Amino acid sequence: MDFNVYLDSDDRRVKSYIDKIIEKINAHQNDFRLIDKSDTVENQRVCEKIFEMLSSNMINFLLLKQNLDEVLSSEEHHIIITDKAFDDNYFTHSRQNFKMISVSDWEELYAPPHMDKYILRQILKSYIQHSIDYVISAHRDSKGCLFDFCIHKTDIKISMRTGYLCPQCEQ
Repeated sequence: MDFNVYLDSDDRRVKSYIDKIIEKINAHQNDFRLIDKSDTVENQRVCEKIFEMLSSNMINFLLLKQNLDEVLSSEEHHIIITDKAFDDNYFTHSRQNFKMISVSDWEELYAPPHMDKYILRQILKSYIQHSIDYVISAHRDSKGCLFDFCIHKTDIKISMRTGYLCPQCEQ
């Protein structure tokens, strides 16, 4: 299974994190592969669609999803990393074949752990969700599980430090 990775950020740190994550994941396992699309025409089209849909520098994912369907193949898996926030204050959004990860304010509000660990966590979570035959629903209460919903956004630090899958998700 391959995941195309797109980047909507001019921040060199984010690009550096993505490069390291792609290199490490591809070198240390064979279950899936990350394909860097950050310097491609496809990436430019994705960024243009995001820019077109911005409202007050925030992303409305439902509107954006409809527009991204025009530029992303439904036959492939996609991960988009952006430095813009979602208007609903979520960390990520997923739909069928793609996941969008916001790194907005990560270093300022949630680090440590560092942003690269957060991005890695979201990519691995996406892989798990796409590699099984059923949907894992996020739990509303925080247990330190990878699939906690994190109503209180700082709760994500707990699940990142534990690397835990609760018995419900492990099944």
